Parts: sequence; C-alpha cells; structure tokens
Amino acid sequence: YRIARNFSNDLENKVFAAIVDPVGASTVQLATQYWTVAEQNSLLLPLEGALLWNRLLWVGLGLVGLVATYYGFSFNVVRTTWFTKKIQIEKVNEAKPEQVDIPEVSRSFGFLALTKQLIGQSWFYFRMVAKEVPFIAIVLCGLALVFVSASNMGEMYGATTYPSTYAVLEFLGGSFGLFFVIIIVFFSGELIWKERSVKINLIYDSMPVSDALNLVSKFLGMVLIYVLLLLVLIMSGVIVQTAKGYYNYELGLYFSRMFSSTFSFLLLYTFLAFFIHVMINHKFLGHATIIVFFIATEILASIGLEHSLFQFGSADLGTYSDMNGYGHFVEGFTWLDIYWFGFAAVLFAVAIFFSVRGSESLLKTRAKIGSLRLTKPMLTFAISSF
Repeated sequence: YRIARNFSNDLENKVFAAIVDPVGASTVQLATQYWTVAEQNSLLLPLEGALLWNRLLWVGLGLVGLVATYYGFSFNVVRTTWFTKKIQIEKVNEAKPEQVDIPEVSRSFGFLALTKQLIGQSWFYFRMVAKEVPFIAIVLCGLALVFVSASNMGEMYGATTYPSTYAVLEFLGGSFGLFFVIIIVFFSGELIWKERSVKINLIYDSMPVSDALNLVSKFLGMVLIYVLLLLVLIMSGVIVQTAKGYYNYELGLYFSRMFSSTFSFLLLYTFLAFFIHVMINHKFLGHATIIVFFIATEILASIGLEHSLFQFGSADLGTYSDMNGYGHFVEGFTWLDIYWFGFAAVLFAVAIFFSVRGSESLLKTRAKIGSLRLTKPMLTFAISSF
C-alpha cells in the first residue's frame, strides 16, 4: 500500500500504482476519477482494466501465501530457523554412575561473574532475535519498501530534487518507521515471554541469575538489534544516493541523526514495552496495549494535550538545514530526551520490581517478592531517575 501511494504521485505511474495497491484504494480512485456524483451513487465498479489485474494479482498472491503457510506451519514448540545446522547424533557407550568423574567447580557471584552473565545473555538474545524468520521477513519487507520507493523519491509531477543526505534521512524515517514500531511491539514481548513460551521458565528461574540482570540483558539484546538496523539503514541510504548519482554522503549527518533522534525513540518505547508486558503479564494483551498507546499518542494533539511534556518520547531534532544544521533545536531535544529517559528509567525499575519469577503471577504476590529486590543499587537507580 505504501509503495502504491508513493507511485501515485507521478501521473505516469498511476496505472502501476493502482495495480500493485493491495487495499485497492488507488485502484478505485483511478476507476472513478471522472465519474459524476450521480454515477458514483448508482454504478458498480466494472471488473476490467487495472481493477481486474489488481484483484488477480493479490488473490493469486494470497493463495500462494495460504499454500506456503499450510505446508510450512510447524507444530513444534521450538521452531527451527533457516540457519540451524543439522546435528549428527553419535552413538556413545553409556557410562556407569561409578565411572563418572564429577569435576570440582569454584562458584563466583562477584562483579566479574555478573558482567560475564550480562554480556553472554545479551549476545544470546540478540542472536536469537536476529535469526528469527519473522524478524528477517520484517526487515526484508522494510528494505524492499525503501528501495522500491526510492526510485520515485524526490519526484513530484515531473520535478526532481537532489537526494541530499537530510532528504534521504527524512525518506528513511518515513519508509521504515512502521517497521520499527512492529519490531518494538512484537519482539519486546517475545523476549519478555521467551522462557515461558517454551516452558523452561521454572528451570531458568531456579538459576542464580538476578531478575534485574535478566531484564537488562533482554533490553541490551534489543539495543544491539537496533544498532544493526540503523547501520543497515545508513548503508541503504548511501546505496540510494549512489544509484541516483549523488556522492556527497555526509556520513557524520547519517550517524548523528540515526543515533540520536531515531535511536532514542527506539530505546524509550522499548522501556515502555518492557514495563507494559511485565505489569499486564499477558503476552497478546500486552501487544494490544502497546499498539493502543501508539495510536493514543497520535491523537493527543486533537484533545489539547499537544505539549511535549505530555507526549511520551516526543523529543525531535526538527528539520536539518545546510546553513546551521539543527540549530537551537539540539538543546531543547537534549533536555527533553533527558526528561523522558528519566521517566522511562523509573518504569524499568518498576518492571524489575514486579517481574515474574517462578509460578506466582498475582500482582500482590509479585509485590511481596519484589520487596526482596530493593537492594542499594536498585534504590539508587530508581531514585536517581527522578
């Protein structure tokens, strides 16, 4: 649909946009663009031309998707990924209990052990998300939208502009923004519920790993995913500029914009998603709540709550200018970001306090268990966030 809307801006591509539009809005608009009001009220759409090709295309793709889903659906709890290596099972002689030598181990629960656990688990969750088939499909769809729409970028009824870096950044934000939201909503919940989804949460909870380390490692796993995505988008922007014959890449501007405004948006909403999933303690209801929150933030201005202090994560650098960059907006963006990151840190501390460990899921019970987690570092982190 986004591709079709992008191509509909050019008069020469209106028929193509009408054919590839999955919703059919551009198709209906093209078929009825010269109808009078009386004709629109009395006539039916003729199944011919662009409308016929549109329906044949998407019904055919729908049937292909249905068949692929039918034969590719797996009833296994743990799905295999595209990159899973086949393990060769070797026959070994069963050892008798008296023949097994149990090695001596030294237990360590200090700072070095916690750091190793944090790094290991963060990398594990990053690799888990990066190898998921849905994640790869979402990213590929987003990149496909970027590259297809880029062919028509900067064109409006025959007029063409240079694909400068700030224009490409605005284009990337508009094209890939929806896919960022999907990744935040879906994979934040998947990480929170990962152990419970595969029924190993009770085994995992019995291990000497703190609840704070568990949530922080999952959050850092998502941070690594965002870093990877932003680097891929920067590379995509450079490819788009090169394909259009523009070689003034301004990599500093790419990194400053992507790893400030865009990165802070991703981090803030990931904090929020973790908090919602922990507090609601229902996977799909948590997904729905985050989606409702995204929608609510879009309509706050219509009810008078348009101030940045009321709109979560609303810090914005504004439009870049070749004359003075982002100008005086940088200072306001920085202070507003600090304000919202402080609020998000409080939400994250509350999420750690109420996080589920074991089989007890009632909020009252979790509050009693959470009181045991009020250590000095935890209290210092929560208080400093204010």
